[in-house]
Amino acid sequence: MMRTHGLSILGAIFPALALAPAAPPDEPAAAAANGPWARIAFLRPHEGQTVDFEAGYIRHLEWHRQAKDPWIWYGWSLWAGERQRWFVYATFGHAAADFDSPVSPAEDERDNVLNVVPHAEFAGNGLYEYLPAL
Repeated sequence: MMRTHGLSILGAIFPALALAPAAPPDEPAAAAANGPWARIAFLRPHEGQTVDFEAGYIRHLEWHRQAKDPWIWYGWSLWAGERQRWFVYATFGHAAADFDSPVSPAEDERDNVLNVVPHAEFAGNGLYEYLPAL
């Protein structure tokens, strides 16, 4: 069931990625050259805590910046449907080996627990391979 759940959300996200202007023009080519793997996660803010969740997530992204995380993180708030107000974050263009050594995992988790977890529930998290031939 979780697999179908995740895929239905991904079906809505990936078309939006084609429209996202957040990346510099040369970034998609560089990402494709680095690898076909992505990490995508789904969070559901607790009822009435969307603003606190967003503030906590921004603080967590600041932790990544200060830790000199080389990965680029994207985020989307779902605005309609049964998953309204859910949040999706992702990083793309990785080789499989990249996931063997992310930036300081223990410190990342500590900051995440401090800033994000009090305001949201993790609803899913996975690694996905981009297969353009499909």
